[in-house]
Amino acid sequence: MNHKDLWLLLDVTIKHSICCTRIWQGQPIQKFWCLVNAVACLLIFLADSSNGL
Repeated sequence: MNHKDLWLLLDVTIKHSICCTRIWQGQPIQKFWCLVNAVACLLIFLADSSNGL
């Protein structure tokens, strides 16, 4: 994993965090989907970075 990948992961994480804080005032189901989305994104990123090694 290089610095570019790390910055990309950080960028995505921050965007998901902003998304989650905006949605947090909404319904519980929205909170759930926001969390699922963030986890899925992280898993995809980790899979991609391990394939690149």
